[in-house]
Amino acid sequence: QAAAEGVPADRLKVHPATFEKDDDSNGHIDFITAASNLRAEMYSIDAADRYKTKRIAGRIVPAIATTTAAVAGLVSLELIKLVRKAPLEHYKNAFLTLALPAIVFSEPAAAPRTVIFEGLSFTLWDKWEVRGRADFTLHDFINHFKSRQIGRA
Repeated sequence: QAAAEGVPADRLKVHPATFEKDDDSNGHIDFITAASNLRAEMYSIDAADRYKTKRIAGRIVPAIATTTAAVAGLVSLELIKLVRKAPLEHYKNAFLTLALPAIVFSEPAAAPRTVIFEGLSFTLWDKWEVRGRADFTLHDFINHFKSRQIGRA
């Protein structure tokens, strides 16, 4: 297969990483702690420090490793499609539960496009960058767009 534009084929190889909870230099426990605390915050669950996370991870390493491997594999497949600039219909969303076990794929839809006026539209994935100052006000923000005739048909 041809490599992605400008990227040599040998740079596209995927290499496995092993989970090691006792090696603090790899950042594995720090990542798991951060991710679990984000989830805890979302669901009003008590956060855990890295030592509690490390203790729990020691008991459930097989589950973490299996889930991480499955997710990493699915993400890698989608990343390869992204690098090769595959059309949208080739991408997949995956819903994975190892408890059943079950995996369900669906095709993502294009993001809805909002048309402000002819020639100007956006999706939820777009961003407009406005560079302001420390004393930038809402009035300055509105004037930024007015001065560029944005919002005027």
